[in-house]
Amino acid sequence: MSYRRIFLTVNPESGTLINPADGSSASMPSLYYGETAILCISFLDSGLNIYPLAGSDTFELAADNDFVHGSDPLMIYSGNDMVDIPGDWNNISRESGRISVRVNCMTDGFATKLGAAESIYFNLELKRYIAGSSSPSIMMISKAKGKNVVHLSENEPVPSDVNYYNAAQTDALLRAGRELQFSSDSINWHDEQVSTDAYWRERYPGGDWSVAIALPDGTQGEKGDKGDKGEQGDQGIAGITDFAICRGRLTLSSGNPVPSSDITAASTLYFTPYSGKQISLWNSTAWQLISFAEVSVSLS
Repeated sequence: MSYRRIFLTVNPESGTLINPADGSSASMPSLYYGETAILCISFLDSGLNIYPLAGSDTFELAADNDFVHGSDPLMIYSGNDMVDIPGDWNNISRESGRISVRVNCMTDGFATKLGAAESIYFNLELKRYIAGSSSPSIMMISKAKGKNVVHLSENEPVPSDVNYYNAAQTDALLRAGRELQFSSDSINWHDEQVSTDAYWRERYPGGDWSVAIALPDGTQGEKGDKGDKGEQGDQGIAGITDFAICRGRLTLSSGNPVPSSDITAASTLYFTPYSGKQISLWNSTAWQLISFAEVSVSLS
């Protein structure tokens, strides 16, 4: 006895599902939440010829309803250990371009993204790694449908209090994401709200849109009373009180504000920092303390 088998024919040159009889587009597969299934995949090129594979090739299959990378969980993932498991498909043959991939649909990613919806569409992707290379080639990328089920692990139904939700109902409501749309005339709807909109509506996955709801509108209200005075801020930094700050000296030796011996035949006069590098200057309005680097002037 085996799991449910799903037979697919793939053109690896386009990565699409095809009809093996004439190469036309084939219908997408469906996978049910909670099941384990076996994808029986045959590869044919654009001329409907067998596309052989090497016995050393490795594969991985992934499925998700978006292309968000990072911490976002996949709906389905099957590594190479789930490929060509004995007994899954009797017609497995790498030379004839046929492999099997076992997939587990009982995952948190599948449950979270399917939620309470009857079905959702997702992307099914198969990668092939040739021996000796870490760069994959995409053998298949196709749409598939994920479907919900009526019964998973629940017990027999019992009468419930209409005033309360049970655990399954609460879980479904928490997983469902609300959708909003906006309109200026309650007839034509769009997703992003603009200034001319006068109505909005909502729905949950698998449900119908609500009736149009008028957005709040009216004239601008009167200006409110002035608030209380805030607390006084901290005292600012004190300004310059010593207008004679000059932390520099004239010298005939660059970088040496206090030469230890006489300097003769000098051709350049330097003003170089000494005991600091600041000087107070008048800027025609107030004294300003500025930092400086060594400057020079020719004596010739």
